[in-house]
Amino acid sequence: MFQRVVALTMTLLAGSFCAQPIAHACGGGFGNGLTVDAAQQIVVAHKAGVETYVFGPHFCGAAKDFGLILPVPDVLTKDPSLADKALFEQLEALTKPTIIDKVLCEGTQPPGDGGSVPPPPDADAPSANVIDRGQVGIFDWVLLKADTTAAFTDWLTTNNFPYDQSSVNAFAHYVSKGWHFVAFKVTADDKAPPTGSLLCGNLGPLSLSFTSTEAVIPTRIAGVGGVGPLHWRVFAVADSERTLPLGNGVGRDLRYSGTLTASDMSTYPQFAKIAAAGDRLTKIDLTIYDPTQTTDVVLEPAAQQADFRHSITQYSFVPCDDGGTPLPDGGVQPDAGPQGRPASGDDDGGCTLAASGSASRPLAWLALLGLFLGARRRRRGSIRARPPTWAR
Repeated sequence: MFQRVVALTMTLLAGSFCAQPIAHACGGGFGNGLTVDAAQQIVVAHKAGVETYVFGPHFCGAAKDFGLILPVPDVLTKDPSLADKALFEQLEALTKPTIIDKVLCEGTQPPGDGGSVPPPPDADAPSANVIDRGQVGIFDWVLLKADTTAAFTDWLTTNNFPYDQSSVNAFAHYVSKGWHFVAFKVTADDKAPPTGSLLCGNLGPLSLSFTSTEAVIPTRIAGVGGVGPLHWRVFAVADSERTLPLGNGVGRDLRYSGTLTASDMSTYPQFAKIAAAGDRLTKIDLTIYDPTQTTDVVLEPAAQQADFRHSITQYSFVPCDDGGTPLPDGGVQPDAGPQGRPASGDDDGGCTLAASGSASRPLAWLALLGLFLGARRRRRGSIRARPPTWAR
């Protein structure tokens, strides 16, 4: 079924050899030795009952064959395609946070930047029917629908998609909902990657469009392999600001919300391929605490529609006086030194007169020494004035 042989060393850009912690991302990754980065960027554009879904997971793999399976609610409205890598760069530029500079005294603890974090959460002899197939980039893809979980796992086995038993619950979740599956697979030649090495790169970005009554993110499939938490940044394009309800085992932080303008479309041409002036763009950071327990994320219209841009505060720490006022030019507050002594730089060589106490004692001794020496000189003078006995 997947006869195409693709040389990964020639096709994958920036294929560096590296090791990554095991994690699965948007879509279920399959292949011996395959790991997919838990951090993802995803675009969900929902218009007129059609959703365009763009994702580009970063992977490392040692297997010759590997792939991804993405469940979708309904049939594809067009063949999968490759999106330009500049799409996510343009989205980050458009929604970049406001930078606020603040000065704090040294030793001061900056205030926290709290985000909303909801509490953790709360499926056979029929066949798997292949509906469509094709190729996109380095992938062969197949769109299929299974009548039962067993039929789907039989298809995976027949087509060399390795999986473990912990994945079956995720498959059953989508089979019971009547969803379709898009199976992407790459076949590398025996020279890529070299034996004992990991080949790393980015898959896509891949873009899919399918019929859907809601703006949905297939989250449960990411639990394949039993890993978590996952961190996804979602850019939602719709007719209004989008959010998701609490209590689905997903934490959410709003980062941007704004209506797109004609200027935006001119400045960011890759984004303009899936959006238009007048659409609303929402940027949300999601944390999926346990993908095996969550349900698929549905982005709903937000109760309040207001422009928002996340801000990041950068702190500079400077010396301050005792009252918490920054010292001029980062200077150091003068040190009065020990009580009874002048500050450093005002020292007079030990000649300062003290009004009382032990500091006056050296002067008294000097006075007594002067009287003693004077008396001694007078005594010696009187002795010399007297003639010796033999001269008398």
